Amino acid sequence: MRIRQGPLQRLFGLAELEVHTAGGGGKATEDDKSATRNLHVGHFRGLEDAWALRDRLRGALARHRASGLGDPDEDRSPPPDDRDVSPARGLLPAAETLLAEARRLRAALREDS
Repeated sequence: MRIRQGPLQRLFGLAELEVHTAGGGGKATEDDKSATRNLHVGHFRGLEDAWALRDRLRGALARHRASGLGDPDEDRSPPPDDRDVSPARGLLPAAETLLAEARRLRAALREDS
C-alpha cells in the first residue's frame, strides 16, 4: 500500500491510497494492446484520511492472516465502522467547495489566455 499526495491534494487535505494485490500473470508487453492497465492495483482517490484507511486495511489483513482457515470460536462479526461517511458529516460540502474552487481556477485560467 502506498499513499500519494501531490501539492494540490495537500492544499485541499486529500490523498490517494494505492493498493497492490497479489495476482497471476506477468506484466503486459508493449505489443499487447489489450492489456492497458494492471487489474491488481486499486486506487482510492480523494480521501481525507488515507492514512487511517491504510491502517484499517492493514489491521484487517493481519486479522485474516492470523485466522487460519476459520476457527470455530472466531468472531465473524464485521469490525465496527468508526467513520461516519454520511453526507451530512462534511463530504458533500467538501465536494461542493472543491467544485467551486475548480470553477474559479478555470475562470482565472480563461482570463489569462
